[in-house]
Amino acid sequence: MKRPTLLEKRHYRFLLIVFALLYLTGFLFINYNAKSRVDSHLTRALETTNVEYKLIYNIYKKSSKLIFKEYVNDPLALNIIQGINETNKDSLRKELFNLMRQPYNVAKSLGVRQLHFHLKNNESFLRMHKPEKFGDDLSEYRYSVKRVNETGKAISGFEQGRVAHGFRFVYPLKSKDGQGLGSVEVSIDTNGFEDMFQNTLYAEAYFLLDKETSLRKLFIDEVNKRYQESLDSSQYLQTKIDEHDANLKEYIKENLASYRESLAADFQTRKAFAKEIKVADEYYSKVFIPIHRIEDQKIIAYFVSSSRSDFLSNTHKDERNILVALFFFILLIVYGLHKNITYSNSLKEKIKEKTDELEASEQMIIESKKMASLGALVAGVAHEINTPVGLSITAMSHFMERTKTLKLHYEKEEMDQEEFENYLSKTDSILKLIFTNLVKAANLIKDFKQLSVNDNHEEKKVVRLKKHIESVVSTLKEHIQKKNIKINLDIDDDIEIFAYADALSVVMTNLIINSVVHAFDDETDALISVKVTKNFKNIVIIYEDNGKGMSEEQVQNVYEPFYTTNRGGGGSGLGMHIMYNLIAQKLEGSINLQSRIGGGVKYVITLND
Repeated sequence: MKRPTLLEKRHYRFLLIVFALLYLTGFLFINYNAKSRVDSHLTRALETTNVEYKLIYNIYKKSSKLIFKEYVNDPLALNIIQGINETNKDSLRKELFNLMRQPYNVAKSLGVRQLHFHLKNNESFLRMHKPEKFGDDLSEYRYSVKRVNETGKAISGFEQGRVAHGFRFVYPLKSKDGQGLGSVEVSIDTNGFEDMFQNTLYAEAYFLLDKETSLRKLFIDEVNKRYQESLDSSQYLQTKIDEHDANLKEYIKENLASYRESLAADFQTRKAFAKEIKVADEYYSKVFIPIHRIEDQKIIAYFVSSSRSDFLSNTHKDERNILVALFFFILLIVYGLHKNITYSNSLKEKIKEKTDELEASEQMIIESKKMASLGALVAGVAHEINTPVGLSITAMSHFMERTKTLKLHYEKEEMDQEEFENYLSKTDSILKLIFTNLVKAANLIKDFKQLSVNDNHEEKKVVRLKKHIESVVSTLKEHIQKKNIKINLDIDDDIEIFAYADALSVVMTNLIINSVVHAFDDETDALISVKVTKNFKNIVIIYEDNGKGMSEEQVQNVYEPFYTTNRGGGGSGLGMHIMYNLIAQKLEGSINLQSRIGGGVKYVITLND
């Protein structure tokens, strides 16, 4: 049998690689397309379930409001409650029970579980579903009752009780003159909610309850009797009812650890989410809607809906069929390719073409790298000379404005000697500032000429901090004077640091500008203080202002890129981020921020000496 030549071996390896690459590319594309369709379906399922959930919730809310208005908020009922005292509670409770018996039966037909009256001291007066249980103080466990009795305003939402959880709709009871008499609760338990969802929308439904909250609030006997640990997460409980499709439940039990792990990250986001679950040849969509606690909007439960999905099953079936067809289609392509490249001359030509293409690509990469390096250099030059040129332009603009004003006064013969002398004095300072910064820009350009040869960067040097910070303050004098801000520098003359001077300038400039823009409005006692101390190892810069201060959220996010509270005023949200990176990386230091609303800010910057 003839052995294949080296050229033939390469030929077959080439065909194998072509087949693998084509199939892999097709597989990835088909898989991506199927995943996109699945994600879109799950998003629609999530949105639809959320709408259905809110629809049923609003139906119950409107029903409870109707019951309250038509039956409970009745003069006869209010007169009974208004007349309650310690001697007649039992008789009036019976009277109220008899009065509310028929309305309560109507309410139950609408899905209401509880009609519960409370006195204004939060004492349970009458439970229509358990008239024999009364007199318990609900202050500690029923925030909704306590809140309505305190404010006189209705409240609604999800709440965990001592026995059961559900949706509470609590309304105030008031006398004719508006005096609070107590409150009444019209509540729906989750079982009724589940039944309505399942019976009207034909989808499995159940609730997950935060285990920690439930164990803290529920009677332990009720926990053991009514609840079990959820299959979805060990952090949640659910009622002991077989809500799941039998096949789905059995699959989850057999793969409990991996199933819970697949949901763990989504639970951590504390947001609504949807998942697909494969059981044998069937697919299910499962939607989780977070439920917020009535008192503080903390998420303490999830509403879960699951159903078989023909769409998901068909999508994955189509994906498998297309992949099989793709396999044979690419096989046919490779066979045709094999026939076309059998001849050696054709193969050599193709190799030559590939070689030429590779050389062209390599040359393009080299040129691209050159352009990238040039772009970085140009960006660096622009960044470095921006400050001195910008200051010079600002000073020249100010100089031109003052000259224009002086000229106008001269032409109108309104100029006196004092104004002219003041102009000369200010002009001298401005020209010195322009000269200093233009010299600095010229030096920077000179340095960058050397950079193109030596690839040098800014070097560390000894910086006298008092003189350096005074220079920064001087450049920002116009901004500071506009807000009538007093600057207090507490820095010894001999404190020095071996560091990057420009980085220090950017840090101090950003701190001062941040105070000017955000800390002060029209305060007459605006103050910025900078104190510098030196110990054996470190230089500590303490920067403070007595402005508005920051909220806790602002303190947490102040160094985040693009975070700003002044975007409408032109803020980019990059200044403090740049400052933080300069301190942490270039200056190799640390920064700590302390602030509260109305208490100003305090930055403590620690730099290695």
